[in-house]
Amino acid sequence: MTWDIGINNVGNVCVNIGLCDYGEVTGFWEQKWSNGSLFKGLYSGNMKNGPGIYKFPNGDLYVGEYKDNKKHGFGFIKWADGKSFVGSFEDEKMNGFGIQKEGKKKFLVNYSEDELMSKTKI
Repeated sequence: MTWDIGINNVGNVCVNIGLCDYGEVTGFWEQKWSNGSLFKGLYSGNMKNGPGIYKFPNGDLYVGEYKDNKKHGFGFIKWADGKSFVGSFEDEKMNGFGIQKEGKKKFLVNYSEDELMSKTKI
């Protein structure tokens, strides 16, 4: 196993700190990009798999589970505008019931593949 520091495949400067096993990214990794993006979490099979935290360059934040590099499972997302959602993700999309917060208001919401199906104030 070795430590790796490198440049990602789209040319953005990316610092990776973690373990490689015969070229396969595995275990806990921290990645920082020059655009301000940050990921801390688990990798297996060269992909995000398991719990992780991703900070987007616009200020959005996702904390939750990943499967094959996609948000999948239970998670929390806070958008830069202050709104947030906690609930289920499937294949990178909000899916199922959750709680959405907009300012001081809270709603029980139901999403189907990122499409809002219902929203009830609680």
